[in-house]
Amino acid sequence: MEAADGIRGGEASGGTWRRRRRARVDTMKLSRTHPPPDATLEAWQVALRRQFGRAQRFCLQKVGTHPVVSEFRVTNPASRQTYRVAIRGGHLGDNFCSCPDFATNQLGTCKHVEFTLARLEREPGG
Repeated sequence: MEAADGIRGGEASGGTWRRRRRARVDTMKLSRTHPPPDATLEAWQVALRRQFGRAQRFCLQKVGTHPVVSEFRVTNPASRQTYRVAIRGGHLGDNFCSCPDFATNQLGTCKHVEFTLARLEREPGG
């Protein structure tokens, strides 16, 4: 099986280590200007927000009391903008953000929601 980088899995120079990579849309860097040929416009826009949100260095402050299903404040240290994010589930449309993008994009997500979900996934038991 050929890997995403064109290299077949095999032994590394005399060792027993095997190198294999799988091409996955959610791990590849997506273009902001050219959609992938096999993705719908909606799927591309959701994936862009997920990619961008997970790469940010926002500050996250928990406001609610529940460990996961709760409310958070997400602050961009560069712009000092703060938005309220409510996490209610893992599906599109389950969550809420007070940012203008969430209010207008009709996707059910934004970079602030995706940032918060990524941080919650990295926590123990997440």
